[in-house]
Amino acid sequence: MTKTNLKTLIVGCGNIAGGFDFNQNNTPLTHIGAYKDHGKFDINACVEPDKEIRMKFANHWGIENSFSNMEAVVASALEFDVISICSPTSFHYSNVCEALKIKPKVIFCEKPLSNNYTDAVKIKEMCKNAGVELAVNHSRRWDPKVIELRDEIAAGGLGDIRSVIGFYNKGVLNNGSHMIDLLFNLFDSLNIVSAISAVNDYFEDDPTVTALLKTNSGMPVHLVAAHASEYALFELEIIGSKKTIRMRDGGLNWSNRRIIENPRYSGYKNLSNDQYVEGSYHEAMANAVENIYKAIMQGDKLLCTGHEACEAHKICQELLKKTDYRKDIR
Repeated sequence: MTKTNLKTLIVGCGNIAGGFDFNQNNTPLTHIGAYKDHGKFDINACVEPDKEIRMKFANHWGIENSFSNMEAVVASALEFDVISICSPTSFHYSNVCEALKIKPKVIFCEKPLSNNYTDAVKIKEMCKNAGVELAVNHSRRWDPKVIELRDEIAAGGLGDIRSVIGFYNKGVLNNGSHMIDLLFNLFDSLNIVSAISAVNDYFEDDPTVTALLKTNSGMPVHLVAAHASEYALFELEIIGSKKTIRMRDGGLNWSNRRIIENPRYSGYKNLSNDQYVEGSYHEAMANAVENIYKAIMQGDKLLCTGHEACEAHKICQELLKKTDYRKDIR
């Protein structure tokens, strides 16, 4: 290990921790896959309560130290620069509390930070007070195509934005928080007009909400629910005065339609057929890890922090409160 390599702990050994990369050798999709691919991180330990899963994970990735819980890690007195929290959401709060005892430089936590907004804010504040940077995996913050789109919108490349439609499923906190964060990233502001319906399409305690929102300028934003039992869906369509653009397949593909003269009706204009381009969402995890590395080594700003995560979580929780969903929400 060179002096610039960062000692890293993986908490939770499921799909996003490393499972999605078990059987593929392409651009890494997981925390440990991206750390390994980067080359400046040494994964020194992992945490997983399920012994079979833990041993399979540790053996596959060549991890020397494995623990059943965070308390055991703290007791071991091992030191870490980076701690990835990939455990189920209900464990994030307790895992972060234990992680802060180790005093890493960065905690990289999966979204949402918590099942409730109160604890999400507590996590953000605890990290701030401890002097530990908090990165949250709202992954499209690290997607080059999304960054390009944000700049294009700001430069007026789409003209005046008339409306936006976000299509998603699998829970307003799970995938919905990704969508809300994406909208914040592109348009800076969001306000709820009405929440129309909520359907439990995957998680019993996290329904998918159909809703109408608007930006501070009054631009309408529609959230449209699909059903996760039928297919995965995460897409965004932006209707501009100069063209329309659609993020497809979660960001793996994009299409746009430009204004053309109607070939049959003189004086009328309409939109062209879709023009497709490949997306760059598959690069997001590698870019997140590079951002974390540069934040530690060069002082770069993290592209998604606890602040952004809590802003998205607040909207998601307000949406739940405005539907007929009756679970007690703090």
